[in-house]
Amino acid sequence: MIAPFNPVIPIFSGPALGVALIKKVNPTLSNPNIKKVLHLKAQTEWRDNFPITPIGKFNGVHAKELTVLGAHSDVGGAYWQTEAELNTLHFFDLGVNASSVEKQKLEQQKELLRNWYITQNLCKAHQIHWKLFHHVLSYEGQIGEHPSTTKKELLEETFMGNSTVKTVGNRTYVLQGYHHKLLSKRPLNNKLSLVYMNVMKYIALHYADVPFTFPVKDTPHPEEYILPDGNGEEQDLKNYQDLLIKVAEDSWTNKEGKTTTYPLLVNNDGYYKLSAEMSQYILGNFVHLSANFNSPLKDALDHYNFAYANVPQFTDEKEFKNPPYERKSYNPELLGYDLY
Repeated sequence: MIAPFNPVIPIFSGPALGVALIKKVNPTLSNPNIKKVLHLKAQTEWRDNFPITPIGKFNGVHAKELTVLGAHSDVGGAYWQTEAELNTLHFFDLGVNASSVEKQKLEQQKELLRNWYITQNLCKAHQIHWKLFHHVLSYEGQIGEHPSTTKKELLEETFMGNSTVKTVGNRTYVLQGYHHKLLSKRPLNNKLSLVYMNVMKYIALHYADVPFTFPVKDTPHPEEYILPDGNGEEQDLKNYQDLLIKVAEDSWTNKEGKTTTYPLLVNNDGYYKLSAEMSQYILGNFVHLSANFNSPLKDALDHYNFAYANVPQFTDEKEFKNPPYERKSYNPELLGYDLY
């Protein structure tokens, strides 16, 4: 078994403790004033701090949960437009004294995980690769000296090369372990959240009398409300939006008492299907991978599930599971002080 190697001191111990003391969010929808609920659930979201919150107990008229393609902010919005998504999707750590058998097993594990992203149409083969870094302990002084202070660093593989100990100037670097990062780089469009906003707005306007207003002509950024051009068929975000509107309003009753159904789109269990071509088009061009967190902190955060990393169902080469990740659920056990 490849033992986990974590040479990094937790940088969020203070905030994490503070978060634990915050009152739990009460997600109950049992209030009788809540009449109708439409809940869009992100299908490709696996981060620890973005669990799904089921509708649960409901005393209103109608409630529907609809699973859609995308990560958390693909559904709710907030991803900015970038030329390329660059993410750490997964990582493995291996100690410096790992055996050749352990190294070989890790390589097999890495290939299984990379291939999973490709076969799920989340990445094309040329958009995803593993990159090796070194965990290094450094200190001021020459080899053999007893340092008063040391520093743990994550360095490019090229710095240490094949050396286990290296001195540069008056500083010595000692190899501690190997850090394997699975990186993705994909050109993406951030307009998927516009589809889901339009679906929610349509249901709210037609079935709940919510007083939404349409964008005025002098809106500061009118281009943000325009879907990208498609091929008019399966590779078209507008057609995906029209499909989801029908799926969302299936079985809803409007204020005139008319119930809309689409039996050819939605089966008796409430499931709907996308064509393989449409699914591949959306996954490959619009869906941000769950670990997406393009920020200056991303390298520091790749050892933590605090706000960034995916939640794997396996930790070493003997436990690979398909799918390798799972969406957590948020069903808090509320204490008295949480309810008020």
